[in-house]
Amino acid sequence: MKKGVMGHGAASIILVFTVLCLTVFAVISLTQATSDRALAQAAERMAKGYYEADTLAERVVSRLIKTGLRDGSVLNVEVTSRSEEGRTVVSFAVPVTDEKELLVEAAITESDCEVLVWKMRDINNYTG
Repeated sequence: MKKGVMGHGAASIILVFTVLCLTVFAVISLTQATSDRALAQAAERMAKGYYEADTLAERVVSRLIKTGLRDGSVLNVEVTSRSEEGRTVVSFAVPVTDEKELLVEAAITESDCEVLVWKMRDINNYTG
């Protein structure tokens, strides 16, 4: 065999190694893309659910102010109330997803409404 000349066996090994590397990188890229897509879809569902819940909560508070209702069902949302420091504090929760809800507490007087709590919380793991 001549010096400096590569044989057919070495070229075949390099070709197989190159194809194998490209295949591994393609599989890794596909896995990452699938994972990114699932994450983006979950973020989309969460954002959509939050803004729908936010809109409904705004409508409930507006209806509570207009009607003077303090307990019961408003727009299919159960509302409870309690008296605190000369004002009525109403509270309710609007579902965002199957695992999260938007908790709202607002102090309502005859001329004013002050939002005390407006936050998302886990439904299943909420302890207080």
